[in-house]
Amino acid sequence: MSKICGLTSDDSNIQVPALLDLMYQASWHSCYQRREVWSNDLVGLGHFGIGAVNIEPQPIFDGASGVTTVFCGKIFDYDVKRRSLVEEGASFQWQANDGEFLSHWTSRREISTLRDINGIFSLAVWHPVERKLLLTGDRYGFRPLYYYHDKLRSTLAFASDLKGILATGLSSLKVNWRAVNAFLHLGHPLGGDTLFEGIYRLPPASVLTFQNNRLHISRYWSLAELPVQQSICLLYT
Repeated sequence: MSKICGLTSDDSNIQVPALLDLMYQASWHSCYQRREVWSNDLVGLGHFGIGAVNIEPQPIFDGASGVTTVFCGKIFDYDVKRRSLVEEGASFQWQANDGEFLSHWTSRREISTLRDINGIFSLAVWHPVERKLLLTGDRYGFRPLYYYHDKLRSTLAFASDLKGILATGLSSLKVNWRAVNAFLHLGHPLGGDTLFEGIYRLPPASVLTFQNNRLHISRYWSLAELPVQQSICLLYT
């Protein structure tokens, strides 16, 4: 399974390329076919690929805007949704790349319209002009993303697994006993909690925006939006 990782920081003492390499090495597995990383002084993005789908190089760069994207997963209604973007004037450099498609989608449309996307994915998009990082995933959280916000050092790190974030040394490795208690009782932590203080899992159907050392999370869909089939309700009345 492909994964993504990365970080962004406004702290000049944070060596972004070095930390990205630590994240990458911690999450690397022998099943991955290629190493794909990109970084500068402000941001670093990485992608782990097994070469099954979306085989074009990552990150994906938009030459006009400079927007940079890493993606893992699969969009099931890609063809139909892509045609709608082309009709709006979007220009694609790849014939069939889900990451490029979602980069155009989030740049051209309201975040709430992600509810219309049928797929399993996680996505990170860096907007260089606004110095803004956007993280999102599918409606059910099939492709998880974990994140850690270091407010004192104006830094946000994210990864598809906890190992990548722990490897940066940014977090204190303090145990989240509330999450441990939930895990022992239920078999999993509740909400976005993880077993470590300060490290969270992005909730399903959510968008995290990080800009100017401020983190904002919004929901673009909820289970309550699923329609109720009246025929099923009648069976129990």
